[in-house]
Amino acid sequence: MKNKKDLDLLNGPITPLILKLTAPMMISTLIRNSYFFVDMAFASFLGGVQIASVAFVTPMFNTLNALGMGITNGGVGVIAKAIGEENYEKASEYAIQLRYIILILAGVISVLGAVFSTSIIEIMGIEGELLTESITYSKIVFFTIPFSLISSIYATLFQSQGKMNIQTIMTAITFTGNTALNALFVLVFKRGIEGLAYASLITQVVQTLIVYGMYYREKHQFSLPARIFASKMKLPIIKDLLKMGLPLSFSQSSSSFGFMLCNIFVARYGYEVVAAYAIGNRINTFFYGPAMGFGRGTVPLVAQNLGNRNLARIKEIANKNMLYSFIFGIVGAFGLMLIMPPLNRFLSKDNLVIMEHVRNYTRLMSWAMIPWSLFQCMSGIFNGLQKTALTMSITMVRLWVLRIPGIALFYYVLPSFAEYGVWYTMFFSNVFTAVFALACFFIYIPRHIYPNIEADSIPSS
Repeated sequence: MKNKKDLDLLNGPITPLILKLTAPMMISTLIRNSYFFVDMAFASFLGGVQIASVAFVTPMFNTLNALGMGITNGGVGVIAKAIGEENYEKASEYAIQLRYIILILAGVISVLGAVFSTSIIEIMGIEGELLTESITYSKIVFFTIPFSLISSIYATLFQSQGKMNIQTIMTAITFTGNTALNALFVLVFKRGIEGLAYASLITQVVQTLIVYGMYYREKHQFSLPARIFASKMKLPIIKDLLKMGLPLSFSQSSSSFGFMLCNIFVARYGYEVVAAYAIGNRINTFFYGPAMGFGRGTVPLVAQNLGNRNLARIKEIANKNMLYSFIFGIVGAFGLMLIMPPLNRFLSKDNLVIMEHVRNYTRLMSWAMIPWSLFQCMSGIFNGLQKTALTMSITMVRLWVLRIPGIALFYYVLPSFAEYGVWYTMFFSNVFTAVFALACFFIYIPRHIYPNIEADSIPSS
C-alpha cells in the first residue's frame, strides 16, 4: 500500500519530482565514489606502486560487480512499471525473483573469485611489485562483490518506489565506516595494501546488514518476504527480468572491462602513468558519478508513467531532464577544473611526474563532462522506457567502435603520442557517444516508442 510520505510519480509536479528523485541519487553516488577516493587517498600514503595496484585491479572487480548491478538496475524499471500499472502483486513477484537471480549470481562470483582471481591478474602482463601488490589486494577484495550485489537488491526495491533518501543515508554510513577502517588498518596497524582490502570487505558486510534492516523497517507498495525461499522460482518472470537487465549488465560490465583493457595499454607507459590515470579518474568521479546518479534517478519516474500510459508526461520529463543534464555538465566541467589542482597535489604526494600526467588528463576530461552528462540523461530515459538494449548498443559503440580501436590505433600506428593517445580517445569517445544517444532520442524514440504508448492508451471499442 502507498504511504502518505511516498512520492506521487504519476501526478506530482515534474520539476520538484526530478529534484527529489535525482538529488539523493547524485549525493549517494558522490558519497560512493568518495568511498573509492578514500581508498586511493590511503593508498597514496603507501606509495605510487600501491596506487597503481589498486587502480589496475579495480576495473576487474567493477566488471564482475556490473554483471549483477545491471540486472538490479533493469529491475528498477520493471518493478516501477508494475507499480505504475497499480499491479502490486506483479511487483512483488518481480522483487522475489530478482532476489533469486542476484543471490545465485553472488554465489557463482564467489567461487570464480576464489579459484581464478590470481590467474587473471597474472595474465595481464604486469610483473614485480605491481603484480605482487595487485594479487594481495584482489584476493581479499574479491569477496566484497557478493555482499555488494546483495545490498543492491534492496537498494533497487527502494528506488523503484521513488524512495531515494534511504540510499543516501546508507552510503553516508558506509563511507564513514570505510574511512575509519582504512585509517585503522593502514595508519595504526600498518597492514599496507592488505589493510585497504580488509577495510573494504568489512564495510561491504556492514552495508549489507544495514540496508537489509532498513528495508524491513519500512512499509512498501509491494511485499517481499524476509524468508528467501518463501516462493518458488518462476522462469517466465526471471526471463522478463533478464530481458531488461542483461543488456545493462553487458553494457556496464563491458565499460568496466574497457577500463581494464585501457589499464593494460597504460601500464606500458610506466607505473607513474597508471597512477596518474587512476588519480585522474578518481578526481573525475566527483562529477561524473553524480551525472550517472541523475540518469538513474529518473528511471522510476519514466517507468511508472510508462506503466500509466502517460505520454505527455513522459515527454515533459524527457525534455526537462535533457536541459538539466546539460546545465549540470557545464557546472561539472568547471567544477573539475577547480578541484583538480589541490586533489592532484594531495594524491600525487608531490611526485612531479605523476602530477603532470594527472593535470594533462584531467584538463581534457573536464570538458568531456558535458557529453557524458547528456549520455547519462538519455540512458535514464531509455531504461525507464524499458529499452535497455538501446543503452547497451550505444555503450558497445562507445567501447568497441571508438575507445578500444582508438587506443590501439594510437599505440601501434601513432606511438609518438604516447599516453596522450589514451587521453584523446577517452575524450572523443564521450563526445561521439553523446551525439549518438541524442540522435536516438530525437529519431528512434518518437518513431518506435511514443506511437506505441499512444496506441495502448486508446480504449478498445
